[in-house]
Amino acid sequence: MTPQQKTFYKTFQSLYHEERSAEDGQTYYYVSFMMAIDSARAIHFLKFSGTDLKIVWHMQKTVDNNVDDIPTMMAMDTNNLREFYLFGKMKLVAASSTSVSLGLRVNKLDGKILHQVHF
Repeated sequence: MTPQQKTFYKTFQSLYHEERSAEDGQTYYYVSFMMAIDSARAIHFLKFSGTDLKIVWHMQKTVDNNVDDIPTMMAMDTNNLREFYLFGKMKLVAASSTSVSLGLRVNKLDGKILHQVHF
C-alpha cells in the first residue's frame, strides 16, 4: 500500500464469541468488517483463537464498488454447529429479522462460503 492510497474500515455489530467449539472445545472469536483500499472493496470475515488471539482463518469476499454490502450480524446455525451465518445490508437497505438483503452461509472450520443470497 502506498501513502496515496486511501484505506477505510467499517465495523458494525458483526462480532461473535464462541465459548466452546463443538469440534475441539476451544474458545473462538469471529469478526467481520468492510475494508476498502482506494476502489477495491471487500468484506472480511476472520476467526481468532480465544486464548492467544491468533488468526485461525481469514475469508475475503470482493464486492462491487457500486454496491454498499455491509456485514452487520453473525449467527450460529443451531442445527449444524459447523456453519455460521453472516447477514448484512446491500445498497444501504437495512437488515433486520424480517428483511435481510445479504446473507452468507460460512463453514466455520475453514471460512469457505457455502452459500450466498442477495435479495
